[in-house]
Amino acid sequence: MSARQNGHDREFGPEDREYSEQRRLESIHDAREDVIRVRNAVADPTAGGAPNDRATLLFQAVKSYVMELEPLFKQAEDVGDEYFTGTTLGSFKIAPPDAAVTKYEENVRAVAPGAGSPSAQTVEIGSLRGVLNTDPPLARTWTITLRDRGGSAEHKFGPDSDESAEGYDVTTSRVADGALMKFTYKREVEIPPQISNRAYRLCNEFLAEVGLDVELAELTDTEAELDYSDIEGGEFKR
Repeated sequence: MSARQNGHDREFGPEDREYSEQRRLESIHDAREDVIRVRNAVADPTAGGAPNDRATLLFQAVKSYVMELEPLFKQAEDVGDEYFTGTTLGSFKIAPPDAAVTKYEENVRAVAPGAGSPSAQTVEIGSLRGVLNTDPPLARTWTITLRDRGGSAEHKFGPDSDESAEGYDVTTSRVADGALMKFTYKREVEIPPQISNRAYRLCNEFLAEVGLDVELAELTDTEAELDYSDIEGGEFKR
């Protein structure tokens, strides 16, 4: 194989491959160190910032770590597939706003046929590849459609502008030529730290299985961070 460098063709030799592998290890090391730094900051009770902001920082750091490892997952074939696509990281529920449940219960007789009470929605982060395809915050919506049983639906049910509070938004619209009033509640949530920690631990387990944990440990003084049996949610079992 040849490459153009400084206007000349030359062959890649063992030194070039060794340099490339070293650079890759350094990039993986830096990404992992960033996760450790962010994780320690998130765990610090005196740290500033909203919990949602800290959760996002942790997830984004872990996502960058997974991105650095993606070529290795593909090179490792069966072992890489098991870690990258074959292991579910976990799931969590997003509850509807209390206002949506209250709206349904207070107007249950006016609810359009077939509509049920707003309920929690389950979100599953299926694998490490799923981490790469996820961009927080995650949004979920609940819709309640009420029949206008005479009079002005907007007057009876209100535009709900006072219900748009921190943590969710609500919009209203008339449908079916004004015979129905539709209330749509939207909530955005961050990825829980438990999911990020499990993804991080799985990445470390993969590196250990392919024999790169020792080489990475030579680049850092934080070798003890590899275990993480104390992470939120307990030990991660594959």
